[in-house]
Amino acid sequence: MNFFICKFSLFFSRKLFYFLIEKRIFEIEIQSNFCKLKSHYSLKNKLNTKIVFTIITASLLIYALILGVIIYSYSHLTQQTSEEMINALVREKSNEVRARFEGYLGVARALATVNENTLFLSEELSQSMRDKLFRENLKKNELFLAVWDSRELSVFDENWGEKSGRVSSSFTKYNGQIVKELDSADIGKVVKVTEYHRIKEQKRESLSEPYWSVVNKTDSLYETTLSTPIFVDEKFAGVVGIDFSLNTLQEFTNSIAPFEQTFAFLLTNKGTLVTFNEKAMFGHSLNDIFLEENTAIVNQISKGEIFSVRTKFFDKKDYYVSFAPIHVGTYENSWALAIAVPDVVIKKAARERFSNLVLFASVGFVILVIVLIFLLYSVTKPVLQVTDVLKKLELGEIDDIEPLEIYSHNELGEMAKSTNNLVKGLHSLANFASQVGKGNYKAEYVKLSANDKLGSLLLDMRNSLANAQIQNQKNKYSDERRNWINTGLAIFAELLRSESSNVSEFSYKIISELIKYIKANQGAILIINDEDKSDVHLQLMATYAFERRKYSEKKIEIGESLVGQCVLEKEIIYLTDLPEEYTQITSGLGKSTPRNIMIVPLIFNEEVQGVIEIASFGILDKYEKAFIEKVSEAIAATFATIKINQRTTKLLEDSNFQAEQMLAQEEEMRQNMEQIREQQEETEHEIAIYKATIERLNKQIESYN
Repeated sequence: MNFFICKFSLFFSRKLFYFLIEKRIFEIEIQSNFCKLKSHYSLKNKLNTKIVFTIITASLLIYALILGVIIYSYSHLTQQTSEEMINALVREKSNEVRARFEGYLGVARALATVNENTLFLSEELSQSMRDKLFRENLKKNELFLAVWDSRELSVFDENWGEKSGRVSSSFTKYNGQIVKELDSADIGKVVKVTEYHRIKEQKRESLSEPYWSVVNKTDSLYETTLSTPIFVDEKFAGVVGIDFSLNTLQEFTNSIAPFEQTFAFLLTNKGTLVTFNEKAMFGHSLNDIFLEENTAIVNQISKGEIFSVRTKFFDKKDYYVSFAPIHVGTYENSWALAIAVPDVVIKKAARERFSNLVLFASVGFVILVIVLIFLLYSVTKPVLQVTDVLKKLELGEIDDIEPLEIYSHNELGEMAKSTNNLVKGLHSLANFASQVGKGNYKAEYVKLSANDKLGSLLLDMRNSLANAQIQNQKNKYSDERRNWINTGLAIFAELLRSESSNVSEFSYKIISELIKYIKANQGAILIINDEDKSDVHLQLMATYAFERRKYSEKKIEIGESLVGQCVLEKEIIYLTDLPEEYTQITSGLGKSTPRNIMIVPLIFNEEVQGVIEIASFGILDKYEKAFIEKVSEAIAATFATIKINQRTTKLLEDSNFQAEQMLAQEEEMRQNMEQIREQQEETEHEIAIYKATIERLNKQIESYN
């Protein structure tokens, strides 16, 4: 019902919105005609005077401007200006090099973070993840020649202990293939102090001195290594490094040429040339390119300072050389970028600038003549532009109207400003209408003034449409949650109807289906065992954890741990955002530190049948908690029924056993009676014989008498 009401509200609001827009367009057309008449009469009396005044003023201003520019430019045409430009350029380009290095270092830091985050995974899974990331980064970055890590065994191998030792894995590009190598070092003791040990000691990132790497029998690459330490709980755990080619840096420095005969080069903090316009100088000292050795320059580079010098190079020419440091990550030393420009080139550039200024002044005078010729046209042109805009407004052709670029502080300027505001307002209104018509109820509309009644009505209309849409979304959200709960209840109703005589298997089906349905991580079902009234306790029937079944015999006393407390209180226990030290609190799953735990008593007819425990790394929503409570009631009823059935079955078995015993006793009694009867008959027969014998004897006695 709410859905149809929202649909009707949206339909009615849009109809009213379009009606108000048509009304607004009609008002704008009236305003445009009024502006047209006003501009016509205001210009008629003052236009001629303004044209004359404007021509004279423009002539004087242009002449003064040209003269001022010449004087100002000449006063600043010094050698210092060119030097400052070179200094600014070297700082800009050094930042570009730094950005490149920081990008490479960002990859190394990410790989170091992966090493830290995979500490708690199995070694096989951890190695697989790192191998995949190393290969992907090596393939994706053409300049990367190798990606490697070296990890402390004392951190990553819990069985290693505190003795020294590390393992390394590296991925290297070789003949178009990626080759993986594994190695170990420092096993038992440190044999040789290397760059690895310096990083370990200083706990800083590192940028190595460049070096040549042999690719094959004929080729070699000039490269360097960026390294970053791995930390686990603020403890040094190893190093991740990236070996990359310096070829593109040579191309980069070759592209820096603000003047002719200019060249740029890159060098380390020790003064080693990383790039130079002659490849043979790669790896040489900075002093090898100077005419005389200059240790002061190397010292300033090692300090990471911005500075400039004048010196002679090996070609015996005087150069102005500007240096800018390149700081990379937490590396304590810095490389530097230098731009060298011959002094004669700087002076030549200054002379060329002065000549250009003279030319500019001459061109300025020519422009002045042209301006005077076309000044009248320039004054009348705005009037024609405004007239054209007003005509288009009259016809409603707002899409073809461009803003008037008239900045005069007179009637022309005011008229152009009003016209632009009018067109802007109309465009804004049309765009607002289009956005709202497409269902964008977040579209903004700025009212023309505080008294813009139509603008207020349009904004109110937009808000009404937005509220209707929000209500519709809320209803949809509620329906989705309700459907989710009903679907889950139906699933569990079907599952509970298929109860099994095997309580453990049945319990596992329940807890596994529940954990999967609510997308939790762990779960357990514990049932009250009261067969022995002197030893009533909770018995773990089934657990479900991370898609793996865990069978274990487990007995928990009533009142022991959280689940035992839940039985006593008959209340739901829900804990969230547990601290890391939570390991001392024992739950039905053992000692653990889940982020969220929900323990639900299974109550039927006010009697606790058992407990369901759910552990999750995510927060359970309200509707999920409500679903669990409802399902727990059905589960409790089912277990109560199972318990009753079990007791009934046991009583029936006992009754049958007793009946069988009675039948056996009755058969035994019958057999005894039969034996007694036979004995009685035999006795009676013997008595009859005895009687006959006695009678016969009596008769014989009587005959003797």
